[in-house]
Amino acid sequence: MLFIMNSVIKFMWIKKTSVFHPYFFAIFPIISTYSTNMQELLPNYLIQPVVIMLIFTTIIFLITKLIFKNWSKSGIFVSTIIGLIFSYGYIYFQISGFELGGFTIGRHMFLIIPYVVAFFIIGLYIFRTKLKFDNITKILNVVGITLILVSVTNIGIYALENEGLGIVVLEQESINETVGIPMNIQDKKMISLVGDLQKYPDVYYIILDGYAGESSLERDLGFNNSKFIELLEQKGFFIASNSHSNYAQTFLSIPSTMNMKYLNFLKDVLGEESKDQITPMTMMENSLVMEIFKSKGYKTIDFPNNSFEKINSDYKACENENFLESNKLMTMINKINMFEYFLTIIQNENIRKNQECFFTELSEIHDKFEEPVFILGHIVLPHPPNVFGPNGEHVMPRIYYNEWGTQEDKDRYLGTLQYANLRIEEFVNNVLNDNERDSIIIISSDHGTDFDFDWDNPNNEMLKQRFSNFNAYYMPKGQELLYENISPVNSFRIMFNSNFNGNFELLEDKAYWSTYDKPYKFEDVTEIVKNP
Repeated sequence: MLFIMNSVIKFMWIKKTSVFHPYFFAIFPIISTYSTNMQELLPNYLIQPVVIMLIFTTIIFLITKLIFKNWSKSGIFVSTIIGLIFSYGYIYFQISGFELGGFTIGRHMFLIIPYVVAFFIIGLYIFRTKLKFDNITKILNVVGITLILVSVTNIGIYALENEGLGIVVLEQESINETVGIPMNIQDKKMISLVGDLQKYPDVYYIILDGYAGESSLERDLGFNNSKFIELLEQKGFFIASNSHSNYAQTFLSIPSTMNMKYLNFLKDVLGEESKDQITPMTMMENSLVMEIFKSKGYKTIDFPNNSFEKINSDYKACENENFLESNKLMTMINKINMFEYFLTIIQNENIRKNQECFFTELSEIHDKFEEPVFILGHIVLPHPPNVFGPNGEHVMPRIYYNEWGTQEDKDRYLGTLQYANLRIEEFVNNVLNDNERDSIIIISSDHGTDFDFDWDNPNNEMLKQRFSNFNAYYMPKGQELLYENISPVNSFRIMFNSNFNGNFELLEDKAYWSTYDKPYKFEDVTEIVKNP
């Protein structure tokens, strides 16, 4: 395919046609999407979508050349096709769900009609016209390269302001030593604080993304979750009734827990104005908790998802095999093109399949290993998209995202939460009924919900909602060391101390607010959120 592309380009140069704008327009949406989301995307994510679009453009280019018999005409029509494909996603996002007289006109079935009409009218005009389009081709070439340069310039500015694109930062030795990539001296000393056992238990750390605490569910959503809480307590779990998360975002919360420390030092490393999400995400690659378990002969297992794509575990369970969602950028691109409706159906089915796999594998995967296992199970549930109802029935998630926090959103969330309760109950029964292996189970969430939430200026009640998380512990020893307002940063410290002869000091349970726009501009909101 690359040979064909080179042949096409060489032929156009020979003919002095220089029709390059379709390729510029083809990769512009990709580079533009990357440039506006680069705080959470690695540069290598660009490779796959760019290659796919270049191949797609070349194929369409060759087909249209056979029809129009002219490179300039073919180029104009290919650029038109690309423009229609990607403008569709942006326009649909703006009008989706729009109602007129009680009738929803912001739907795919209505928007697609003018696009199909435009496709045929423009195609017919280009086919019949006697114009050669040489001047228009030159103009489009300039426009295309200008769009690319603007996006590249934005990327360059971001790199200068943030000391790199997530790779340069982590290659600096001084920052490595502070962040802990690779394991720094302090973390190696912390590994030595864990003692040896004659028989090691299996350890499960289950993270239910966005699962709100009991008080928030009652106060903010009118849902009583006491039945599930009582069920876990009857099984021997300790439920931290006043627990709160340490941070408001997943990319800070989970790395903090898995490294048993606060991440506020990143403010000094990256700067208060930095938008970089990649650095804390990379701290999951060789997290302190994972390294401790490896040092004790554990087999480490994780369930990959787009939140943390690089975790150095021994085994990957339920890996996503859909190349259309192979990384975050691919998922973003899927949402801004004309095929978004069909790609969303595929994506939702893939999400449903992976979540079913998660709960199935969770209670069975330890049977694959003779060694004790540490299982890091992070599942994006009950966080949207919600593809399951309360009894496991398949449901369609929210279609329109121009409004968030409606009663429909809350109902979908609660339905998925109840489904999670059922599957967690099943998992707990299976693990605890296995008499051959001792187990430790921590079921937690990274943060609460954000319904009716103002991220720019949250009030106290909103902060309580966002930081109200779920924390449940099943441990053979040390239940008496747990307390009602424990936060995730101390979960493994207590677990290692009580069950692995550890010697960790407990940290003060804090809650730090920051926005996605300025994730390292921390504000201590502990006094606000610690009492529900």
